[in-house]
Amino acid sequence: MRALTQDIAIEDIAPYYLLEVTRQPGQKDEITEDVMSGAAVREAIVLELAVGTGEIEQNDPSEVVVRWTHRGQTTRSCTYSKVC
Repeated sequence: MRALTQDIAIEDIAPYYLLEVTRQPGQKDEITEDVMSGAAVREAIVLELAVGTGEIEQNDPSEVVVRWTHRGQTTRSCTYSKVC
């Protein structure tokens, strides 16, 4: 399901685990991990979508995925998972 930013179910005070994967042809995947508050997750998503074209997917209230393709080659995905 594609969600608009205002429709994303994120608990502002809950902690979220971020897994960011950047893939470029011919290179090893670049992986970044972090833990963020729900408010920081919401702000990061809004900022990222403001500067480019991304696709938001939320099939479960505890996980949000944002994907981008840059110049048709580099792909980047950020998965935000609520920490229980």
